[in-house]
Amino acid sequence: MKRNDPARPIRIAAIAHILLFVRDSEASARWYGDMLGMKITARSADGPYRGAIFLSFGQSDHDLALYSAPPGQTERELGEITLEWDAEMQDVAARLALWRRAGVAVEEMRDGPQWTGLRLRDPDGRPISLAIGSCAAMPEVARPFRP
Repeated sequence: MKRNDPARPIRIAAIAHILLFVRDSEASARWYGDMLGMKITARSADGPYRGAIFLSFGQSDHDLALYSAPPGQTERELGEITLEWDAEMQDVAARLALWRRAGVAVEEMRDGPQWTGLRLRDPDGRPISLAIGSCAAMPEVARPFRP
């Protein structure tokens, strides 16, 4: 099979980060710190990431983003998955063609200073972001979803 064959699985280099909706972001941040040794790397007081707490295992700016779930939505546990996609542009083009044929809507595509990648939704409506290239190799200010 050729590298850009849309029948092949996409090549994921790493999970870039996981976003969780939790009942109490402060208590959860303490638990992840105490139980797993994660360190708080950022807190967002305002803007699109308002109230979020970002934690890291020490290799990146964040591996986990915790948000307190909106009232009445505590059953929503997983907010978003971002994967590093080891892809070249021909891989992306082939996969986009396959997704279009399958009726999968690509919600967002970016190729710029913030990040390069795309976002789609799984069958349950959960956002899946694919950051193209290595997030670790990006300058800190260009990493995806940086608070």
